[in-house]
Amino acid sequence: MIHQPCLVVIVAYAVSVFIRHAGQRIVDHRLPGDLAKDAIELAGGIVLRSAERDARVIHREKMGWSDSLARLIRAAVAAERGNHDAVVTLLDQAIAGFDAAEMALFAAAARRRLGQFLADHRGATLIETADAWMADQGVFAPDRMTQMLAPGFSTDAGGPTR
Repeated sequence: MIHQPCLVVIVAYAVSVFIRHAGQRIVDHRLPGDLAKDAIELAGGIVLRSAERDARVIHREKMGWSDSLARLIRAAVAAERGNHDAVVTLLDQAIAGFDAAEMALFAAAARRRLGQFLADHRGATLIETADAWMADQGVFAPDRMTQMLAPGFSTDAGGPTR
């Protein structure tokens, strides 16, 4: 396990490198997705279309991890629209992509979201797995980390959010 102050420095460095490179274009379009849950409640369909547009822009970067971020946003949109099958498919694909890109924290957040959405035995197992991994990494509030990395899911369109 990484000591917390070291983790902060590592994360800060990673973010600075990410922002200086091709990730800037993705960050520019990901930030609206970060506010998706609140904005969806205020603007409905307009925000869903905006999130879909952001997902298309991110997908056009043609990187494994950008494709996974786009799928994560699309899954949130599908959840808001009540498209259960699309949510499960998109989250499964996002998890596989994050795992392949060695983006374990995003993979854990997507697993947690899938577990919340399924709200069954498999879902409970996914949440437990994600929470245990995050705890091993020093994450004190897996639910809040998930809200930050995978926003836009509500209890209205699928299983309960925990």
